[in-house]
Amino acid sequence: MGHAKSIDTAISRFVPGEINVISDTDVTMLMQDWDRVVMDLLTGSDALGVVGTPYEGIDGFSTGETRYQSYKNKPSATWMAFSPEYDFSRLSVLPDKEEFLLIDTPALSDLYQLPIGFFLLKDVGWQIPSYLNDNQIPYLALDIVKPTAPEAKALRGCNPYHDEFQMNGAPFLAHQRGSMKHRFRIDPLSVDFYDACDSYLGNPAWSVHPGAADRLRAKGQDLVNLAKQPFRALRDAIKS
Repeated sequence: MGHAKSIDTAISRFVPGEINVISDTDVTMLMQDWDRVVMDLLTGSDALGVVGTPYEGIDGFSTGETRYQSYKNKPSATWMAFSPEYDFSRLSVLPDKEEFLLIDTPALSDLYQLPIGFFLLKDVGWQIPSYLNDNQIPYLALDIVKPTAPEAKALRGCNPYHDEFQMNGAPFLAHQRGSMKHRFRIDPLSVDFYDACDSYLGNPAWSVHPGAADRLRAKGQDLVNLAKQPFRALRDAIKS
């Protein structure tokens, strides 16, 4: 809910007449001059309304085979660029995870890109497809490529937890996911991700790395967690 409220606040503060972007903090831009590419897509007589990242498809690494899924093949709140040519002031992305929407008509199936009989998970941004549809806003959803796919370029061979997003076959951005759980360039999943991004970008001089204080703090956290393990085991044994 906090994540969604932050996005709603950001949308309410969009600068009029400008391209506005919302992004998760664990996103890395991979395409050189990506801002020029976005500007070309979102301005002018044939402007799109949104360019964004879609969710992973059904039966994916994280989504599984469950019939409870997020919408597919349309921009999500992970990363979205908004055109100044369209009005997004009434868009809210607040979740409603206690309720699920049954996909029971062809219209709903087309809107959310889910098979009939599935249920829409009302996670952050679940209103985006209907907002785009109701306001006739054209969009572009980037291609999602998992690191295990032969098409992967920037993240090839990385943990499949991560996502690579491409535009016309070229890496555009990458999403680490789970940055609240995986410490930046310290925990293995984060090291795996950012090392791959740096390598793809030619190991740029401006790449950010944790400092000595960050690593010392992480070691302290590891020691505290190690000390807590016996107490957690005792608590779990009492509960069972």
